[in-house]
Amino acid sequence: MQDLYATTFECDEPIEGVAPHVAEWAMRGFGEPPDILATPRGNKSVDRHRDMRWASFRSGERRALELVLSHPDSAEHDVAWVSTVELASSSPGHTYFTVRLTREGQSARLAPAAVVLRRPAIVTNLLGLGTAKTGGIPLSGSATVLSADQVDTFVSEVLSSRDRTLPALLVSTPAGYTRPLVDPDVLADELAGLACVFLLQGHLAWRRVTDAVGPDSRVPPGGMRLYWPGWGETDLRHPWWTRSSLEDDDRITRNIFRMLARLSVIRTPRDPILRELKRHAADEARRELVSSASTELQELFDEQEHERTRLEGELETHVEALKTSEERIISLEEDLTAQRAQWAAVSSSSAQVAQSEGEEAPGNPETWADVAGLADELESDALKFTDAAKEMLSDNPYPFPSRMWWALNRFREAADAWRAQDGEIGQRLKEWVLTEFELEISLHDNKQLEFEFDGESYVSEEHVKLDDNKSPDKCGRIYFARDNDRKRFIVGHVGLHL
Repeated sequence: MQDLYATTFECDEPIEGVAPHVAEWAMRGFGEPPDILATPRGNKSVDRHRDMRWASFRSGERRALELVLSHPDSAEHDVAWVSTVELASSSPGHTYFTVRLTREGQSARLAPAAVVLRRPAIVTNLLGLGTAKTGGIPLSGSATVLSADQVDTFVSEVLSSRDRTLPALLVSTPAGYTRPLVDPDVLADELAGLACVFLLQGHLAWRRVTDAVGPDSRVPPGGMRLYWPGWGETDLRHPWWTRSSLEDDDRITRNIFRMLARLSVIRTPRDPILRELKRHAADEARRELVSSASTELQELFDEQEHERTRLEGELETHVEALKTSEERIISLEEDLTAQRAQWAAVSSSSAQVAQSEGEEAPGNPETWADVAGLADELESDALKFTDAAKEMLSDNPYPFPSRMWWALNRFREAADAWRAQDGEIGQRLKEWVLTEFELEISLHDNKQLEFEFDGESYVSEEHVKLDDNKSPDKCGRIYFARDNDRKRFIVGHVGLHL
């Protein structure tokens, strides 16, 4: 048996209102759906290929139902699909829903079997029925739009919530576009039950999120980022997709769905109310049968009860061993994440070596027009540009715009860190920037740059050096002045050596 997909959430509808929707979904339009709550146990042939069976349980106000739908795969007829739906309620007007998809072989034939996995339609059917939640976060089959004014509340109450159980996928719109490169509503529909999708409304909302989560956790401009539950408290890598990767990958929605579906099957537990009511019903049936049986049969039942108790003890031992194994797996996953981060650092270092030879940095803007279109993303409270420096970003004689973009981003990170430490970095700026951000800075130059900013005059000799010891038409420079009072760097020149 192969588990493929699972999800669980709660809705503010009574179980009597949810069960008919489950039965209608299982029937697939083939006839009138049965009343699956009224009959404790039942089965029905949906058509000549599909069969459904169900069982309902009740104890006081607690109610539960399990429905299993099975049918052969459309391409591999010796492989069957099994969809299991669990409904449970401990109080009127409130229902817990779980659905799980598996497939299993019907004959011993060891050969590949292709799978085309889709989200069960019952998920979005129930999301539209009433208010559905998981981990206190409302669920929807469409994207939630976040304005700049809503960002702070979102970060504190959703992104940072310790109760959040599903990933949050944030989508941004590229500069100059009216819509993101991936339709957020299509994403939300496909990932319903696996992730909550949010669309950042404009550049201001993107900037507010960046300020709130920090540069290391920001959403790539024009791209997307997935934030796992526990963001801010764990060392998990929160995957992101850049604008260029979205432009090059037309299957990104399906790829994210497959990634989350694989995780869902080991992270979605069986419903505890259903499990307890099934156990209670089995115990009651056993007691009734034993009380009416002969002495010989009662002895046999006693032996079986003793064996059941022994097996349950073994099961608990296995469960504990499984938990230990899962914890080990999580630990190994964390180690793998750390190793990937180290490898990324090595790869980044290798890329920078390549850039020093004048190569373009992959994934960065490839023309100065692209750089100018993204120029606003470079500024922060710690890094400012004069109007003249901004104009240089649209038409510049330095021949490697991608490398300059990389250097400007690294310089912004250095400026943000310098400001965060109130300028107290414990060493000369030159050594600190080289060690921490791999940028080469010269504190002096035989030429001085004079400029004005915010009504004040500045004189700059300090500059970032790119492609040193090359011909004058290939030596890149970023001249800046330090504003120690306001704890910021001010860029006055971007381009070739003065």
